[in-house]
Order: sequence, then structure tokens, then C-alpha cells
Amino acid sequence: MSDFLISNAALDKAVAEASNFEAMREAMKSTLVAQGVIARDGTEYGVARVLTQPDPNASFPLSAEEKVREDHMHERVLYPRQNVRLVIVGPSEANLDQQEEAIRSAFSRQR
Repeated sequence: MSDFLISNAALDKAVAEASNFEAMREAMKSTLVAQGVIARDGTEYGVARVLTQPDPNASFPLSAEEKVREDHMHERVLYPRQNVRLVIVGPSEANLDQQEEAIRSAFSRQR
């Protein structure tokens, strides 16, 4: 499901017993109501309202992009020539200076 509505044995069983998508949807909602996770109103469509909220202090795993950003917290944009735009990232400003120097020297040799 998701990190917010984590599956459990009762929910898995309700989904497995469903014969079509509508039955699966209804079984999931009924199970979540019985567990106190959501509340449904009395309308024809049974709009669900989430009763439990995610724990704001819970730690979620970092995405691959966030892991890269964690290792490379410094970023710089270079325009070494006309419409050429480069974004360099690194762990420190000194590292960015080295990268920029190497890039600018490479572009100056191409002229």
C-alpha cells in the first residue's frame, strides 16, 4: 500500500478474497473501518475520512536522489561557453572550485 496505510493480515485477506476491483475496494474500506483507521459517511459513495495521522517523527528511508544530495551538499551552476550550462555538485566548496577549474580549462582548450 504505502508508508501511511501499512498492510496487515486482515487487509491482505480481504483483498485476496475479492473477485473484482469494486469488491476489493469495498473490502479494503470495510476492513479499514473495522480497524478504526478510517471513518465513512452515510452517503451512497461512502466517502472515507482518515482518522489516524502519520507520525511526524517517523523516519522514512531516503530516496536515491536524497542520498546523493546528502553526500553532495554543495552545488554550483557554470556557463563555460555561450549557452552551455553545467551543474556541478560536490561535498565542499573547495571540491567545486577544483571541478570548475578543470571544466573551464577543458573548454578553453577547445577554442
